[in-house]
Amino acid sequence: MTKRKPILTAVEFKSAHENRQNILVKYCISKRGLKIDPERVEKILDRSANRLFAANSRARIAFVLAVLRCVKRSLKDDPERIFAFVTFAPRDWAMPLSWAKGFKHAEMRDRATTLLDGFSYFGAIDLALYSNVSVMFNGRDATVAPHIHALTWGHSESEIAQLAARVNQSTPALLRGMPPFHYHILKADEALARVNYMLKAPLSEYRAIPKEGAEIDPVTRRIIPGIKGSFDQKKRALRPGALWKMTSVLGSRTIPDIMFAGGEGVALLKSSIANAVWRIREDDTGLREMKIRRRLPVPPGRIKERKRPKPQRNGPGSRESPS
Repeated sequence: MTKRKPILTAVEFKSAHENRQNILVKYCISKRGLKIDPERVEKILDRSANRLFAANSRARIAFVLAVLRCVKRSLKDDPERIFAFVTFAPRDWAMPLSWAKGFKHAEMRDRATTLLDGFSYFGAIDLALYSNVSVMFNGRDATVAPHIHALTWGHSESEIAQLAARVNQSTPALLRGMPPFHYHILKADEALARVNYMLKAPLSEYRAIPKEGAEIDPVTRRIIPGIKGSFDQKKRALRPGALWKMTSVLGSRTIPDIMFAGGEGVALLKSSIANAVWRIREDDTGLREMKIRRRLPVPPGRIKERKRPKPQRNGPGSRESPS
């Protein structure tokens, strides 16, 4: 697997999601996509972006730009603010890919808000596909591991460190050697970069890499969570079929469904959602007006009369040429 760089800029985010959209559309109109329910296809189309479906690439792009604008605006009053970028990925959220459409986003949001109670924060639920991990013994189905990313502030580094120690002591990890709760302390510009990473759609396939002393299922050759040894992970771009499966897991959920916030983050999240919807509708209105203008007849005053070509002189067909 080639090493994939994280998406940390708005330009990279837009490019990655436009590429995602192209792959999904090509897949849906291919032979493999003939059996796909048209209602599912409708959710990924650009014309459905104003409903902020989490599976919609255009909605994701509009939303991340709105969040970046709101965060930058909030930093004007406190440019030296320190953030923590938090990831929480407990083993009990993981499930077989065939079950993953039923993941309980509301319960995950509630657990995230309980975990970060007392801080200001906003975050999102993300999904990771582990193609060689099975949460079922002797199972052959890949694993979807829902997890959360969040930007937090209004606390000291020691407070977030104590929280990480408490959670990691009481919560089993999906894979040994990878703590379920980890964090990075960030400055303002670094926090803006992590907004792009936090809000991306599922784009990568992960594989667990056994380290020395690790064991795997002898029958299926898949890794079972909690098995002996420790593991690392690598990732690559989701192939078209897997990309569609992960898009289907998101289903009809909207971006607000998978977002959560607390403290000062609540106003930031509400403002970002409203801003994203407004921008999409403004763009749609502009496109509609452009199409209408193209269809309208040109006003009579703007029609220029075609000038008749001047007759050629002393040439064939001219009035002065001999008959």
